[in-house]
Amino acid sequence: MDNKMKQDRDWVIWLSGLLAGMIFFICSLISMDRKVRLAVNLFFLAVFFVCLFYLARQYRLYKRMLYELLDELTRDDYLDTMEESGSVLIGEVSASLKQKINKKYGDLLSTKQLEYSILQSQINPHFLYNTLEAVRSQAMMAQYDELADIVETLSRYYRYCVSNKKNFVLLEEELENIQNYFKIQQFRFDNRFRLTLSIMDESVYKAVIPKMTLQPLVENAVFHGMEQKKEGGVVNIKIHRSDQDIHIFVSDNGCGMPFERVMEINHSMIHNRTLSKNDSKSTGIALVNVNSRIKLQYGDEYGVRIYSTLGMGTDVEVSMPYRIAKEPGEM
Repeated sequence: MDNKMKQDRDWVIWLSGLLAGMIFFICSLISMDRKVRLAVNLFFLAVFFVCLFYLARQYRLYKRMLYELLDELTRDDYLDTMEESGSVLIGEVSASLKQKINKKYGDLLSTKQLEYSILQSQINPHFLYNTLEAVRSQAMMAQYDELADIVETLSRYYRYCVSNKKNFVLLEEELENIQNYFKIQQFRFDNRFRLTLSIMDESVYKAVIPKMTLQPLVENAVFHGMEQKKEGGVVNIKIHRSDQDIHIFVSDNGCGMPFERVMEINHSMIHNRTLSKNDSKSTGIALVNVNSRIKLQYGDEYGVRIYSTLGMGTDVEVSMPYRIAKEPGEM
């Protein structure tokens, strides 16, 4: 590439000198006789066609280079390879390309979110709530108190998921929904596992986070970590602040994952890539979506990271900026 740039520079110098010579000869044409003037004109006409041929050749060359570059860009790891190269300029260009690609992907994600919201609004939630309330009333009349309680919990859970149209919520609202969700799972699995909360700083309750951030993590712990566990399963949610950030850990004492699988998943998470079909099944596609949403909202330094030991359990960490609503209605 350096030799090519040197050759281009030599051509520019040569053409500049030629242009200066042309100007000199054109200015002296007035004093030349007809035959000399004709010879000079033919000479410069030939030079013109040579330059035109050279420029056409360079155009084809750079066009081919551009197509080769576009082919390289289709590789998943090409931008990362460029960014990790020793060249500062190439690193800046690759970082700029990644930022523009992420923005384009973010716009696409927003469009899909809008389509989802439209579909969501077409569901008549009142039919669901009224049906659940009717079931709850019948259960209370028959003195099935546990069934009545779980139906009411299910109604609250779906009110949060379906009727709450906000994209951001307070952490305390998300935790309340998690408790409702886990109560439903305990009923389903006959109390084979339990949920514990460890809040290091109560100020985190007022933190604003993307809606449905925790539920996919807890669901992942239940179905991929402890579904095969007969008893004694525990899901722990630990939350603390670190400087200007908030860290949420969802841990379980389930089956865990092999070290190689954890490294592979974390590498995909860090680079915000789609997991393979097998990885998505073993970790839950919703976990990948949470990572993508956080990175697109707050930047690549935030997101989801997994720690796991086979046969002992899994810890999932979510990091994001600590932000609070400046006004009561602001989200």
